[in-house]
Amino acid sequence: MKRMLVFFSITILVYGCSYPTSGVRVIDDRPSIVIQNAPIGSFLLVDGLNMGKAGLYDGRERALLLEPGTHQIEVMSQGNVIHSERVFLGEGELKTLKVH
Repeated sequence: MKRMLVFFSITILVYGCSYPTSGVRVIDDRPSIVIQNAPIGSFLLVDGLNMGKAGLYDGRERALLLEPGTHQIEVMSQGNVIHSERVFLGEGELKTLKVH
């Protein structure tokens, strides 16, 4: 009986104590772009790679994260390039591109 009491006391002490916790925060400092006024159904190409519908990156819900450096940005609609721009993006920069 004493052993059970000792066992339960130790169990309660061990589970009652909180262990130290640690957390790691990673800050994403990559540059990003926002595409404004993109026609419905248009697609975004970055350095020749299709990133999906240009309207997804309107800045309201999301922006497209890129690596720092120079990028060729194109917006295509119905098979034609309707906007083309070469941009340099530095760390942490948010660049807004307006399609005319």
